[in-house]
Amino acid sequence: MTGTILATGRGAVALARTQLQHARLITLALMHNLSIQNLCQLTLAILFALAPFSLRAAPPSYHVKELPTGLLKTPCLNDKGQVIGVLGAKDVKYYTPRPEVGFPNPGVHDIPVEKPVRAWLASDTASLRASAVTMLERLSLPRKVWIEAENQALKDPVAEVRMAAITALAQVPCSNSERLSHLTDALGDNEPQVRRRAVEALGDMGSMAKEALPVLLASLQGPSPTTEYRATVIHTFGKIGREAKQAVPYLRSLLHDEMDGTTSLQSLRALGSIGPSAKDAFPEVLALCEHDGTELRRNALETLGRISDDAGQKIPIFLKALDDPSAEVRQRVIAGIGRLGKEAGPAADRLVDLLDSESDAKAALEALREIRPENLDLCLRLLKSDNVGGRLFACDRLGRLKDRRALPELRIAREEDEHRYVRRRAREAISRIERDKK
Repeated sequence: MTGTILATGRGAVALARTQLQHARLITLALMHNLSIQNLCQLTLAILFALAPFSLRAAPPSYHVKELPTGLLKTPCLNDKGQVIGVLGAKDVKYYTPRPEVGFPNPGVHDIPVEKPVRAWLASDTASLRASAVTMLERLSLPRKVWIEAENQALKDPVAEVRMAAITALAQVPCSNSERLSHLTDALGDNEPQVRRRAVEALGDMGSMAKEALPVLLASLQGPSPTTEYRATVIHTFGKIGREAKQAVPYLRSLLHDEMDGTTSLQSLRALGSIGPSAKDAFPEVLALCEHDGTELRRNALETLGRISDDAGQKIPIFLKALDDPSAEVRQRVIAGIGRLGKEAGPAADRLVDLLDSESDAKAALEALREIRPENLDLCLRLLKSDNVGGRLFACDRLGRLKDRRALPELRIAREEDEHRYVRRRAREAISRIERDKK
């Protein structure tokens, strides 16, 4: 079904063959009783494949390199009518526009397409209207026409079309304020699925959706919002990130609901994404660090590490959590200690102890690498560890510290360590220290 059109003066012949193939496909679709939606999508795909040619005479000479003619791979043109990619394929292939490669400049090629698209948007079939809206971004329609079609779809009486319009809104050439206005209006829609789609679209805007926070919070105060809607809004608060400080009081209130662990988890994750802007929630998060539920404890400790920027406040809590019976919780805590970097120096001794633990050794070593301890006694202790990775790391740190007091232990490791890579690293560390003039 795909092929290469290489035409010079034979454009009309190639066009006729392509139209014949598509006509046969439509006949096959009707014979196999395709659904209305599939047939609509098929019709739209055919339009996009033929749009550059169908309503004008074929040019006397053109050259198209590797242009697929199948329905699932339709050409994408720039304003000059040149092929810059293939839409609908799993992997978009881009072509470098050159004067001799691509369609000739057909002028304003959106005018022939505008008329049928307007007709489909006004069709009595909701599936056809929804499909037309989702495919608008494939057409090089003028901004005014595109926005008019989008506005019409946002007010459609069928929820399916309105949802399609909300999804397509991200591609509409309008300002963020206009986009926010449409999405906040959709939060008052009568259909729950439309409201959820609008909330998801706001989350996709990230921090640019911060102006919608008051409306989102107000929508949660309505008559008993559904669990799914509330979960979507909470997730959107997290995607907005640090700019969602206004939502912190609401998220804090959800942490007090001990009967609903799922909501508490969602709130913890959102607070963690908001980061230091949510530091006011520290007391509630700290209380959950000792919850009976493993998943709640783990997420609470991880969130605590993200919302507090005071290492002195976090380290004692993390050190206590290293005795947690759950290996998954301990490893999350170890990762949190590592993210503190050099500020986690007081916790390095405990991490060295964990190198002898089968379940925690890998995470502890990664955390030590992030901390990069500079304490000589700790590094010498690490050099005597049973963990090979720990000994290798100790040689590297001692070589960088260049403290001559480490030479005796390094020479022992160079001669007696059972692992040849450790012996080599010890030799390199000794050379580095002895070369130092100090």
